[in-house]
Amino acid sequence: MNIKRVLIADDSKSARFSLRKKLQALNLDIDVELAESANEALDQLKSKSPGCYPDIIFMDHYMPGMNGFEATRSIKANPQWSNISIIMCTSQSGSDYLEEAKEHGALGILSKPSTQKEIMDAIDHVNTTQAEQRPRSNAAPLTASSQQPSSQQAAPSKASQPAEVQNSALDEERAKALIRDHLSQFQSTLEGKLKSLLSPLVLPLVHNLIKEESLSLIQSKLNEHVEQVNHSTHTEQLTKLETSIDQLPEIEIKIRRLEESLNRQATEQEKQIKQSLEHLSPKIEEIAEKTASKLISPVVEQIATELEKGLHEISNDVKLEIAPWQQSVKQAKKVAGAAIGISLTSVVALIFLL
Repeated sequence: MNIKRVLIADDSKSARFSLRKKLQALNLDIDVELAESANEALDQLKSKSPGCYPDIIFMDHYMPGMNGFEATRSIKANPQWSNISIIMCTSQSGSDYLEEAKEHGALGILSKPSTQKEIMDAIDHVNTTQAEQRPRSNAAPLTASSQQPSSQQAAPSKASQPAEVQNSALDEERAKALIRDHLSQFQSTLEGKLKSLLSPLVLPLVHNLIKEESLSLIQSKLNEHVEQVNHSTHTEQLTKLETSIDQLPEIEIKIRRLEESLNRQATEQEKQIKQSLEHLSPKIEEIAEKTASKLISPVVEQIATELEKGLHEISNDVKLEIAPWQQSVKQAKKVAGAAIGISLTSVVALIFLL
């Protein structure tokens, strides 16, 4: 029986791809399907019709949920799937583990990581076992005529039976010994010729096989490491993001409280500025008036003095009375001083406001 369909059940993506690649490299025209867990493997079997079941299931031992032993028992308990051969893929070894795997229904074990030779040996073991389990169709059924001696046949005499039996046994032993000798000579000759013919070819193939297996193992380990790093990084980022999202309401509350505090401080400062201006306004006006008087009085006095001199000169020429003019000059001086004082007060107040 040739293996045509294989199912690989393993939770490790790199392990699934590595085993599939090695199976395809054997060039046995095998259809390989993958399952990420034991539950998924059972679901795939349930979805298939009889005649489309895999010939072999390479089952990983340790998987999340249902493990490999539990899945093997479930498969063997189903009459439709009981003929499927199951090989346990595990890093464990030894006769004790093999016996335990067989007790659960597995046919054998395959080490992880495995070589192409180990995979081929497992397939040959499955082929041999399934061939032994099939009934022999070539055996001719016994009939009544074959079971009972013919009446026409003469029964051997009692005296001749022991000698014939002894001769037949001796002939059979000689034939077996001769066959063994010929087979031994043929095997030795064949081995010698094969070594001389295949040595130049086998060594490069062995080196290439070792190289491919090493690269495959390194790639498998790298893929597992990358998966672990990506998973841990993704989990860490999600945790930080969830923490930040959880802290958003607290940040919004802090911002609102800060805004309210700033608004209160601005309102209080505005009130204080207004109160200070109201308190300072009389003093500002008083200072402005005094400053205006000090600045303007000399100027007004000088102007008034010049006007009086001019009026005396004019009065001498035109003989006018200067009393009314002098009174007008004094009034003008007062008005000018008051106006300038008011202007300076307004300017100083505006400066304080700004």
